[in-house]
Amino acid sequence: MRVLHLNAERGWRGGEQQIAYLIEELQMRNIDVFVACRQGGEFEQYCIKNKISYIGLPFTNSISFSTAKGIKRFCEQEQIDIIHMHSGRTHDLGLLSCLFGNKVKLVLSRRIDAKLKQSHYTLWKYNHEYIKAILTVSNYVRGQVQEVVSDQESVKTIHSGVDLEKYRPDEGLDFYDFFLIPRHKKLIGNTSALVEDKDYDTFLETAKALLDEGHALHFLIIGKGKLRPYLEEKAADLGISEHVTFTGFMPKVYNSIGALSVFFIPSKSEGLGTSVLDAFSAKVPVVTSLAGGLPEMVIDGQTGVTATVGDVPAFKAGIERVLLDQAYRQKIVAGASAHLQRFSKQLTAERTLNVYQDILVEE
Repeated sequence: MRVLHLNAERGWRGGEQQIAYLIEELQMRNIDVFVACRQGGEFEQYCIKNKISYIGLPFTNSISFSTAKGIKRFCEQEQIDIIHMHSGRTHDLGLLSCLFGNKVKLVLSRRIDAKLKQSHYTLWKYNHEYIKAILTVSNYVRGQVQEVVSDQESVKTIHSGVDLEKYRPDEGLDFYDFFLIPRHKKLIGNTSALVEDKDYDTFLETAKALLDEGHALHFLIIGKGKLRPYLEEKAADLGISEHVTFTGFMPKVYNSIGALSVFFIPSKSEGLGTSVLDAFSAKVPVVTSLAGGLPEMVIDGQTGVTATVGDVPAFKAGIERVLLDQAYRQKIVAGASAHLQRFSKQLTAERTLNVYQDILVEE
């Protein structure tokens, strides 16, 4: 079996980590793995470092003829059996390579929580005869895809997985020392990108509500994104700037989040949200919204606390209970640790490999 993975991104986020986990696990199972990725991007550096056979292509847009033709040539050269497309742009370009005569089977991964349009183009590209399986990161996303796909059985949920052994607290950063935070304050944080879907407005409004009650807390917004100036201004307008630290991007931040008293992710949308799994690994109680695939990990009262998107009073109450009720805190942390075993990178790879094998058997 020879599988080509397509990655169009310049940077490295959760999707790229999932592809890397999958590649590594497939290689351990003696699958021949190849990559077509963006020239000059971080995934190209990953391929070079890990000696993965790859081709760098422009991936400038969804109708890049040179990229599609490059994919076709590489497939012919390496006798590829399956192309695994990992994003919307690679979906377009994988199909375009087939229009240029590429004779391979296609697998598509869908990781984002976004309703699909019922346009002719969307219906065509999701129902193309070359697409043999669509893998979604949550049941929620699967439901969205099934709204536009004729062959319902071709859409399968395979939850993203994490490395259950990667958490190394001894290699983490001491937030208190590094950011000069008084040690009597408990830390509440989130590691999401600073973008609209992550709803940091609600994060800050909840912080304000908790601080107004007199709780000794400090809030960490760990990540980068275009909304940082806006969010810094909002924190100032709320009068809580001294209680909020914007850390920027932090490599291997999962090693540091064990210092948090609460991991708080009030997103408006999430395909799944694997940062929650990092919190589970660090035994940090999680408070989330009910957006997208989050409830498939965070079960209210069992593995964490949930509230409706944007419900500041409910988030405040949930965080207060986690902080003040130690028996409840211990219960949800224990439940999260047990639930985490369902989200290993090994299990994700095994389920994906089963799909590949089923596709080739159908020939």
